[in-house]
Amino acid sequence: MTSLLQAADVELDSTIRAQLVDGAMAIMADDMPSLPLYWSPTLLFYRTTVHGLALNASTQGPFGSVEDWQKGSPEPVQTPGSWSTGGH
Repeated sequence: MTSLLQAADVELDSTIRAQLVDGAMAIMADDMPSLPLYWSPTLLFYRTTVHGLALNASTQGPFGSVEDWQKGSPEPVQTPGSWSTGGH
């Protein structure tokens, strides 16, 4: 990227200079880190006989784990008050 910008600094032809700067900007865009500043809330409603559903950060939402879904008898839901503390 630096070499493209240095070459653009000394290039006299405006078309070539624009191509060099465009190339450097494409590299910068690819290397730029991403920090999500907004998270869209997702609600997940399902039957108690369906297991394996999970929310994830992908654009697929809960359907990103569809291969893990299973149908079966209801499993007890653990709430923070019912978690095992190992007898302590």
